[in-house]
Amino acid sequence: MYFTKYVLVLVLLFITSGTYSQKQINQDVSAAWDTVTPLQNPYKGWYIHYYDNRLDRYGKSLAPEDQLKDLKGLNHVYLRLGWCYLEPEEGRFNWPLIDSIIDKWTARGCQISFRISCKETSSDQVFATPEWVKKAGVKGSFAGKNNNWEPDYGDPIFLEKLENFHRAFAKRYGDQPYLAYVDIGSFGDWGEGHTIFGTKTEYPASVIKKHIDIYKRCYPNTLLMISDDFITSRNKPDDATARELLEYIRGNGIAWRDDSVCVKFFTDHYGFSTLRSQYLFDETWRTLPGDLELEHYQLTKDFDTWKNGKPLEAAIREAHATYVGFHGEPRQWMQDNPGYADRLINHIGYWYFIKSVQLPVTVKAGQRDSVSITWLNRGVAPAYRRFALSLSIISHEKEQIIPLSNGDNRTWMPDSLVSETYHFTVPDDFPSGSAKIGVRLIADMPDGKQRVVELGMRWKNKTGFYHVGKINVLAARPLNKKKIVFLGDSITQEAFGEDGYASVLKKTRSVRKKYELIGEGVGGNRIGDLVKRQQEDVLVYKPDKVVLFVGVNDCGWPTWHPEELSNTEAEYEQSMLEMVKQFQQRQIEVIICTPALIGEKKNGGNGLDKKLDRYADICRRVAASSGSELADIRTAFTRYLEVHNTADQDKGILTVDGVHPNRTGSELIAQELSKVIK
Repeated sequence: MYFTKYVLVLVLLFITSGTYSQKQINQDVSAAWDTVTPLQNPYKGWYIHYYDNRLDRYGKSLAPEDQLKDLKGLNHVYLRLGWCYLEPEEGRFNWPLIDSIIDKWTARGCQISFRISCKETSSDQVFATPEWVKKAGVKGSFAGKNNNWEPDYGDPIFLEKLENFHRAFAKRYGDQPYLAYVDIGSFGDWGEGHTIFGTKTEYPASVIKKHIDIYKRCYPNTLLMISDDFITSRNKPDDATARELLEYIRGNGIAWRDDSVCVKFFTDHYGFSTLRSQYLFDETWRTLPGDLELEHYQLTKDFDTWKNGKPLEAAIREAHATYVGFHGEPRQWMQDNPGYADRLINHIGYWYFIKSVQLPVTVKAGQRDSVSITWLNRGVAPAYRRFALSLSIISHEKEQIIPLSNGDNRTWMPDSLVSETYHFTVPDDFPSGSAKIGVRLIADMPDGKQRVVELGMRWKNKTGFYHVGKINVLAARPLNKKKIVFLGDSITQEAFGEDGYASVLKKTRSVRKKYELIGEGVGGNRIGDLVKRQQEDVLVYKPDKVVLFVGVNDCGWPTWHPEELSNTEAEYEQSMLEMVKQFQQRQIEVIICTPALIGEKKNGGNGLDKKLDRYADICRRVAASSGSELADIRTAFTRYLEVHNTADQDKGILTVDGVHPNRTGSELIAQELSKVIK
């Protein structure tokens, strides 16, 4: 079921000349692929036969409370039974027979599909077409092993009564949001389109077309499916009548199903997959979903045609199947084949991955830009409904969801890479700074609700967006405001949160009126990381000032990660000097913050106090020698703790954990910075 050859299909909508960014970075995100977890996605998957021609199989084998919640990818429940059960007397309908089943399974989130047959073959189903139809004057014959009654399928009275039933059925069920499809099942043994187990009469195309027309009139808004046996079980499946039927089915947009996978006869005559009519699916799978039905599971074991499910896997691939069902008791099938359903569910229908994303390094709020995404469909079929694609841009302060309209997932064919370019505009009020980018697909469901389409990817957040990269946002700059970039580690990363020091600083009168603050903090960063990021995360904004707040990780790294290479104090100083020089050459004013704390105990009571003092001294020297401003956060923190940390706690006075400031710590940092931001 896995595919190794990918066809590259480029659907390129070229970047318009009005975009802001000139540099884009292509990021391969295949490291985030998850090819194991079974997904529950809409409009595809497994189905079970709850009623299968008769009432005692197969759903009755389930305990009343069992909804097969461990069967991942269960899309719908198939109700296939004779007309006689639903209209035992003319005009009197037994809807409760199926309503209770519908209520139970739709509550689980499943859809429902139907086939209502007019001819069965078991001894207790002599009249699948209700006997009152025969008494109304419809011609027919008793035929077959069990002498079942077969109506004359072209009898005008029969067709009238049949259409009356379907009009009533469609009025109740035809436009329900849970309806997945309706089978054209009124003709032939079990509704399969042949009379092999009855009179063996071969009807002209005109009769079968009348049956199709009834369904088209009664279910105009519903997907219709038809068995391949309507064509392939004819004595001459390629004669003029068969060709006429084939054209009529094709012209009416009816989808194919194969009811015979792993049937003994087809195993003996039609190859490993047992799929007799692959050519029919080949004509339609790009635009219509295909449906496969397994032979009665017990018979596949009796005749040794199951073969660990391998023929069914091959048939799924050859038919490009979107829906796959099995005859049999569901629990028995799952117990006999542990993991089988989970292993195949993603391959059935569509299965989407993101191969790579091409993102602009920088975007400017209010200006049009673009993102290119290369998709891979590892399923066996396309999706037949268009899903809504959107982009999520998340900064420290704001999340913005932007719909992307110029793409179409229905064109993402199986085993193909497809690149699409989407245009978007970051809103004018989006703040400057680093922002995470996420991608989400949404399916509109018939009940008016929406479902997230799961990708074969990790890195998904609670709202269904998959993280694919980051960009720098330049705010639509207010007039007469200068920009300050805050460059640092996780302390700066958190600074733009509700209780962060930058958020506190923004509220001060002098800063609010004069400056736009831009956050570029990354957790775990040391001085060397800042050097690498200065071009893309600082200089790109063309700021007026930059605040350097780094050193806690440089100080603590050899203790916390002794197995990793760490920079020396001399290297820390040299890197800071070089970075300050780079900024000053561009007329950017520099503010250097001393690293604050690694533990809140007083009087050198923390294990790294002496070392951190040396790092703070380096910051003071660099500031003095370069003429930069100094915000001495360490001195301010230690003096505060001497007064207020009466119990000599190691955290909780100015920090939440000994390092990262709490609200009080943030206010103290903001106070020190406000002294040098003028």
